[in-house]
Amino acid sequence: MRTGAERLNPTRHTLIEVITTQNHDIGTAWRLKEQLRQLFRTTYPARAPRHLRRWIYRARHSGIPPFQHLARRLEHHFDGIINTIKLGITNALIEGINAKIRLINARGYGHHSAKALTSMIYLTLGGLHPKLPTQT
Repeated sequence: MRTGAERLNPTRHTLIEVITTQNHDIGTAWRLKEQLRQLFRTTYPARAPRHLRRWIYRARHSGIPPFQHLARRLEHHFDGIINTIKLGITNALIEGINAKIRLINARGYGHHSAKALTSMIYLTLGGLHPKLPTQT
């Protein structure tokens, strides 16, 4: 279940408890998911390196191949992840803007020039609110 533990209603919380106790791998996967989510919600960024190292160790020894693969990737990007947590800076804003630009381009079925695309991007994302001739 993708929903975070803090957002589960009592019925779903009970369902998660039943499923995770009946199936060891599902229980392990659920706990690993929640532990990794907590890493990014920490109120003590100085503890993040230790928390991430422990998570990587648990994931590597979980016996669940997707988590083992994720552990290797997180280990490879360890410093960047820790910096993200400590500084509170992500590329989410830029990724969101890029997605909107791709949507603008697709919605226009391509543009006849770069200037036309740039103008549409500024119009859509630039916070401009021109008064149209039809508005009084």
